[in-house]
Amino acid sequence: MTWEKLLSEQRPNPSENSKFDIDNPFEEDYYTIINSSYFRRLKDKTQIFTMDNNDSIRNRLTHSLEVSSIGEIIGIKLSKKLLNSEYKDEVVGCDIEKNLPMILRCAGLLHDIGNPPFGHQGEEYIRSFFRNNFKREDKADSKEDKVDSNIFYKIKDEQLRADLENFEGNAQGLRIATKLGKSFFDGHKSHYGLNLTCAVLSCIIKYPISSLEKHKQQEDERKAGKKEDEIKYGKIGFYFTEQRIVNKVIAKNVGTFDTENNKILKNPIMFLLEAADDIAYATADFEDGVRKDKIDKYRLNNKELNAEIEKLNSPENENELEYSMDLTEVVQAHMQKIRKDAIDKVVDKFFDNYEKIMTGEYEDELVPDDIKNLKNICETFYHDRDLKNNAILDSEKRIHGILKYLIEVLRTDKLTLSQFVIKMELKQYIDKVKSVDKYELEWDNDKKKIRGGVIELN
Repeated sequence: MTWEKLLSEQRPNPSENSKFDIDNPFEEDYYTIINSSYFRRLKDKTQIFTMDNNDSIRNRLTHSLEVSSIGEIIGIKLSKKLLNSEYKDEVVGCDIEKNLPMILRCAGLLHDIGNPPFGHQGEEYIRSFFRNNFKREDKADSKEDKVDSNIFYKIKDEQLRADLENFEGNAQGLRIATKLGKSFFDGHKSHYGLNLTCAVLSCIIKYPISSLEKHKQQEDERKAGKKEDEIKYGKIGFYFTEQRIVNKVIAKNVGTFDTENNKILKNPIMFLLEAADDIAYATADFEDGVRKDKIDKYRLNNKELNAEIEKLNSPENENELEYSMDLTEVVQAHMQKIRKDAIDKVVDKFFDNYEKIMTGEYEDELVPDDIKNLKNICETFYHDRDLKNNAILDSEKRIHGILKYLIEVLRTDKLTLSQFVIKMELKQYIDKVKSVDKYELEWDNDKKKIRGGVIELN
């Protein structure tokens, strides 16, 4: 992979060049993302605390802004380091010092745009909903008796079915960016969603595999004797409906398609985005946990922080109110130190593993141990909270209930007025989806034939 291609300014629709006639296309990407309704909707999606009344607690929107800013800083530092290193000949001439920070700034805003409500648990609830209903469908198909009334539809195509069983916020984000999102150029709506640059789009493909490849991995795990609850779902990069644009447009333009092994490599910039995401959520979630008095301050095994906390109760500080900090401020100050140190270590680790990363051989993460420690604390807390918080436990029933209700509204003709309005809105959305997915759902490139009737509502 080369920086010249990784920083590609090409768009899925190259005819929609510039909205404002400015030199940097990534500045236009930034404008397009922050003006997207899908980006604004992140304000109502949780980060770690559900439906919190404290307006200081993060949500997905504020988290995305923090990831964007950290990513930009990483881009600034790394580009300077590369320009003053033995790799400078690889980056000279492609404006890396200007473009890399801006690409990370945009990708940071975009990286969670496909996440459902209720955080990452929401993803699993959606997956389990479809898995459970597909199991009932298979059971009914094996009998001659009447089909179970809880079966809402049949998916004939293996990959479309695997897409739903492995629902993934990252894949949904790519779908929004390339199809469902709205962007306007010269008075007309784009046919390629937000029509962002391929460099930015490639950065949000965190897992460069399809659900069909994931499905094969899951089957191998079953054959190896793994129990069903041990098999992992999700972690796919794109759905079938976006596979063509990923292979034929994005990967081709940024140079991440490995023709020799017929697979997509992970974009090197994605490693930086992933690190920015980890730094942002680990430090911010810990801050929010302390602010909510939900994380014991001594669970962080850090002598420097614990020493600062001890000073809060020191008698010598009683008359220094002007300069004193409360517990939340002490933790915030320390988290800032951790962020700065982590950013520098991410840049150094990328540089130390530069050749492996650029050839697609690197598989580790870039974040240092301090961030991994914080992640573990926050993830443990998240798990404990799930067990104790009835509102969180109830969210699975709510998501399943919403999906069941919407499908039943589509299937029945006897409706209340509110149900009728919902049905009309759903049909409009379905018509839009049919329009944007017309090529993918009707034409199979491998079999060279129409894929008609892949989805049937009973």
